[in-house]
Amino acid sequence: MDLSSSTVEAHQNQGRRHGPLTAANSPAVERGRKAIELLTSLKKFFSPIIEFSGLQREDAWEQLFLPLLTSLKDQSSNAAREVRQGAIGQLQRTLLASHPILDEADPNQVEQIFNKIVFRLVDDLLKPHVFQRDPQGMPETRLRASALLCKTFMHFEVRESQSTADIRISWIGVLDLLDHLMHVDHGEQLYEAIPESLKNVLLVMNATQILVPPSTNDERSERQRTLWTMTAERMERFLPGFLTEVIHVPEISEVTPQPTEAEAPAS
Repeated sequence: MDLSSSTVEAHQNQGRRHGPLTAANSPAVERGRKAIELLTSLKKFFSPIIEFSGLQREDAWEQLFLPLLTSLKDQSSNAAREVRQGAIGQLQRTLLASHPILDEADPNQVEQIFNKIVFRLVDDLLKPHVFQRDPQGMPETRLRASALLCKTFMHFEVRESQSTADIRISWIGVLDLLDHLMHVDHGEQLYEAIPESLKNVLLVMNATQILVPPSTNDERSERQRTLWTMTAERMERFLPGFLTEVIHVPEISEVTPQPTEAEAPAS
């Protein structure tokens, strides 16, 4: 189900000479936009295909849903801005909407969503040669990708039912990519938007008892302690002091035990 963008790529050099390709100056871009819409519309056929063929859910994921996500991910770094923005918008809607094949509680699906789709998309957008496809429009796409990264993480990993799950690897992956996005071109847009998105993630993680600060009577689980320490150490490298600005950390004071009986004065 690989969506070909060969027509758009054939006009890429022309776009670099005369500015980014737009729907106003290239029929190829309009065809690309319509192809994204057509590709996304295939979702409505998945359930009938499963019913007719008897595909198991895990097979339908591998053969139908994951290839759809991969195609949308690939087109989210397209040279044409309109195609790119349309693809990333459809990718976000597809990931965050319910579907009979998509199982938020399936660790295999969740792992592939991050490692094969969302993380890989951000990695692609950080590459210099991808940026050069549209230097003026790519910062906006990177901004949308950062929002997709945070929304996808909250949707799949930050839920009440996930409070005991081990999300450390995916969470540090999110922080790594947000760090790179903030500093890749020192643009104000990303530098200002990412902390705001990250703030929302931190607050939700705290509200769901996933990210819990230390306290005097520390009753956190070992997983909660480790996640807090890892988060604090990683965030200090690109947003020093931000974590404790967002999540209040109570002062941990030493409590001096009081004597149970007053000592009698010496006679």
